[in-house]
Amino acid sequence: MDETTDLLHRLLEVTTWRAFDVDAQGRILAGYDGSGTVQLVELRPDGTRVPLTALSGACHGRYLPGTRRVVVSHDAGGDERAQLSLLDPDAVTEPVGEDGLVPLVHDPAYIHGLVEVLPTGGSSTRRTGATASTSTSSSGVSTVPTGAPRPCSTTAAGWSAAPRSATTGPAR
Repeated sequence: MDETTDLLHRLLEVTTWRAFDVDAQGRILAGYDGSGTVQLVELRPDGTRVPLTALSGACHGRYLPGTRRVVVSHDAGGDERAQLSLLDPDAVTEPVGEDGLVPLVHDPAYIHGLVEVLPTGGSSTRRTGATASTSTSSSGVSTVPTGAPRPCSTTAAGWSAAPRSATTGPAR
Protein backbone atom coordinates (compact mmCIF):
# COMPACT_ATOMS: atom_id res chain seq x y z
CA MET A 1 0.00 0.00 0.00
CA ASP A 2 1.43 3.39 -0.92
CA GLU A 3 1.73 6.31 1.50
CA THR A 4 -1.27 8.22 0.09
CA THR A 5 -3.58 5.21 0.29
CA ASP A 6 -2.42 4.48 3.83
CA LEU A 7 -3.07 8.09 4.87
CA LEU A 8 -6.53 8.02 3.28
CA HIS A 9 -7.47 4.82 5.14
CA ARG A 10 -6.26 6.28 8.44
CA LEU A 11 -8.26 9.48 7.90
CA LEU A 12 -11.44 7.54 7.07
CA GLU A 13 -11.11 5.60 10.33
CA VAL A 14 -10.90 8.73 12.50
CA THR A 15 -13.91 9.29 14.76
CA THR A 16 -14.97 12.70 15.99
CA TRP A 17 -16.68 14.21 19.01
CA ARG A 18 -18.76 17.40 18.98
CA ALA A 19 -20.06 19.35 21.96
CA PHE A 20 -23.67 20.42 21.34
CA ASP A 21 -24.60 21.80 24.77
CA VAL A 22 -23.67 22.00 28.46
CA ASP A 23 -26.26 22.05 31.25
CA ALA A 24 -26.11 23.89 34.59
CA GLN A 25 -24.72 20.79 36.35
CA GLY A 26 -21.79 20.52 33.92
CA ARG A 27 -23.12 17.63 31.86
CA ILE A 28 -22.11 17.82 28.20
CA LEU A 29 -24.45 16.78 25.42
CA ALA A 30 -22.08 15.54 22.75
CA GLY A 31 -22.17 13.92 19.36
CA TYR A 32 -19.95 10.95 18.56
CA ASP A 33 -19.68 9.28 15.16
CA GLY A 34 -18.11 5.97 16.18
CA SER A 35 -21.10 4.09 14.73
CA GLY A 36 -20.73 5.79 11.36
CA THR A 37 -23.33 8.51 12.05
CA VAL A 38 -23.34 11.17 14.75
CA GLN A 39 -25.29 9.96 17.80
CA LEU A 40 -25.95 11.73 21.11
CA VAL A 41 -23.84 10.88 24.16
CA GLU A 42 -24.03 12.54 27.57
CA LEU A 43 -20.68 13.16 29.25
CA ARG A 44 -21.24 13.48 32.99
CA PRO A 45 -19.04 15.44 35.44
CA ASP A 46 -17.78 12.17 37.00
CA GLY A 47 -16.41 11.11 33.58
CA THR A 48 -19.21 8.68 32.76
CA ARG A 49 -20.22 8.44 29.08
CA VAL A 50 -23.88 7.59 28.52
CA PRO A 51 -24.84 6.80 24.90
CA LEU A 52 -28.34 8.23 24.37
CA THR A 53 -29.32 7.51 20.76
CA ALA A 54 -28.96 4.75 18.17
CA LEU A 55 -30.78 6.30 15.23
CA SER A 56 -30.50 5.31 11.58
CA GLY A 57 -29.12 8.74 10.66
CA ALA A 58 -27.13 11.52 12.24
CA CYS A 59 -28.71 13.62 14.96
CA HIS A 60 -27.93 16.56 17.19
CA GLY A 61 -29.61 18.13 20.19
CA ARG A 62 -29.79 20.71 22.94
CA TYR A 63 -30.73 20.56 26.60
CA LEU A 64 -34.08 22.10 27.47
CA PRO A 65 -33.06 24.61 30.18
CA GLY A 66 -34.41 23.93 33.66
CA THR A 67 -35.24 20.29 32.86
CA ARG A 68 -33.45 17.01 32.24
CA ARG A 69 -34.96 16.78 28.75
CA VAL A 70 -33.09 16.99 25.46
CA VAL A 71 -34.56 18.30 22.21
CA VAL A 72 -33.28 15.90 19.53
CA SER A 73 -33.14 16.82 15.84
CA HIS A 74 -33.25 13.71 13.65
CA ASP A 75 -34.66 12.44 10.41
CA ALA A 76 -37.20 9.65 10.05
CA GLY A 77 -35.68 6.49 8.63
CA GLY A 78 -33.07 8.29 6.56
CA ASP A 79 -35.46 10.63 4.71
CA GLU A 80 -33.31 13.70 5.58
CA ARG A 81 -36.44 15.58 6.72
CA ALA A 82 -35.45 16.70 10.19
CA GLN A 83 -38.03 16.17 12.93
CA LEU A 84 -37.82 17.28 16.59
CA SER A 85 -38.34 14.98 19.55
CA LEU A 86 -37.79 14.96 23.30
CA LEU A 87 -35.60 12.58 25.25
CA ASP A 88 -35.11 12.17 29.01
CA PRO A 89 -31.44 11.20 29.52
CA ASP A 90 -32.16 9.85 33.02
CA ALA A 91 -34.62 7.32 31.56
CA VAL A 92 -32.14 5.94 29.01
CA THR A 93 -30.78 2.51 29.97
CA GLU A 94 -29.53 1.74 26.47
CA PRO A 95 -29.33 3.97 23.37
CA VAL A 96 -32.78 4.64 21.91
CA GLY A 97 -34.05 4.57 18.35
CA GLU A 98 -36.92 6.64 16.99
CA ASP A 99 -39.40 4.60 19.04
CA GLY A 100 -37.69 5.74 22.25
CA LEU A 101 -38.17 9.44 21.47
CA VAL A 102 -41.25 11.53 22.31
CA PRO A 103 -42.44 13.47 19.23
CA LEU A 104 -42.30 17.24 19.68
CA VAL A 105 -42.59 18.64 16.15
CA HIS A 106 -43.23 15.87 13.62
CA ASP A 107 -44.64 16.41 10.16
CA PRO A 108 -42.86 14.64 7.30
CA ALA A 109 -44.10 17.26 4.84
CA TYR A 110 -41.71 19.72 6.51
CA ILE A 111 -38.05 19.95 7.41
CA HIS A 112 -37.77 21.18 11.01
CA GLY A 113 -34.51 22.84 12.04
CA LEU A 114 -33.42 23.17 15.66
CA VAL A 115 -32.30 26.78 15.91
CA GLU A 116 -32.14 27.46 19.64
CA VAL A 117 -33.58 26.22 22.93
CA LEU A 118 -34.60 28.98 25.32
CA PRO A 119 -35.69 28.77 28.98
CA THR A 120 -39.23 29.69 27.92
CA GLY A 121 -39.31 26.91 25.31
CA GLY A 122 -37.59 25.75 22.18
CA SER A 123 -37.37 27.48 18.88
CA SER A 124 -37.30 25.68 15.60
CA THR A 125 -37.92 26.56 12.00
CA ARG A 126 -40.19 24.63 9.71
CA ARG A 127 -38.96 25.09 6.19
CA THR A 128 -41.73 25.12 3.66
CA GLY A 129 -40.06 25.29 0.32
CA ALA A 130 -37.57 28.04 -0.39
CA THR A 131 -36.04 27.52 -3.80
CA ALA A 132 -32.95 28.94 -5.44
CA SER A 133 -35.14 31.42 -7.32
CA THR A 134 -36.63 33.03 -4.21
CA SER A 135 -35.22 34.46 -1.00
CA THR A 136 -38.33 33.99 1.12
CA SER A 137 -39.75 30.88 2.74
CA SER A 138 -42.44 30.69 5.35
CA SER A 139 -41.63 28.95 8.57
CA GLY A 140 -43.04 28.24 11.97
CA VAL A 141 -41.46 28.66 15.37
CA SER A 142 -42.53 25.96 17.82
CA THR A 143 -42.72 26.20 21.56
CA VAL A 144 -42.23 23.49 24.18
CA PRO A 145 -44.17 21.78 25.67
CA THR A 146 -47.06 22.29 23.22
CA GLY A 147 -45.08 22.19 19.99
CA ALA A 148 -47.67 24.56 18.51
CA PRO A 149 -46.27 26.51 15.56
CA ARG A 150 -46.13 30.29 15.58
CA PRO A 151 -45.69 31.71 12.08
CA CYS A 152 -42.60 33.62 11.01
CA SER A 153 -40.67 33.93 7.79
CA THR A 154 -37.14 34.29 6.58
CA THR A 155 -36.10 36.86 4.05
CA ALA A 156 -32.79 37.96 2.61
CA ALA A 157 -32.77 40.66 5.33
CA GLY A 158 -33.33 38.24 8.25
CA TRP A 159 -36.19 36.94 10.39
CA SER A 160 -39.63 38.46 10.63
CA ALA A 161 -41.88 37.17 13.40
CA ALA A 162 -45.59 36.66 12.69
CA PRO A 163 -45.69 38.06 9.14
CA ARG A 164 -49.08 39.13 7.88
CA SER A 165 -48.81 37.21 4.61
CA ALA A 166 -47.06 33.99 5.60
CA THR A 167 -48.12 30.93 3.67
CA THR A 168 -47.37 27.34 4.56
CA GLY A 169 -47.19 24.23 2.49
CA PRO A 170 -45.07 21.16 2.03
CA ALA A 171 -41.39 21.45 1.23
CA ARG A 172 -40.62 20.89 -2.40
